[in-house]
Amino acid sequence: MMLPEVRDRGYTGSHSVLRTPMSAQQSARTEEPAGLQMQLARAKLRIGGLRWFAFVVTLGFSRWIFGRWRRKSGS
Repeated sequence: MMLPEVRDRGYTGSHSVLRTPMSAQQSARTEEPAGLQMQLARAKLRIGGLRWFAFVVTLGFSRWIFGRWRRKSGS
């Protein structure tokens, strides 16, 4: 349960305040055999006038994360 953990850190509010946001975000976690699933995310960013690209992969079984940044050449 989360309430004892946050109380140890000084939280004095009620339990219902913690439950409401969490109930809206519930999702089923799937467990797949190794090598069967991965999640991929890509993003384009502009930092200081330069264009950057980000690529992130998360493996479903081990939750291992790999990421790479690249600056767009010629920008």
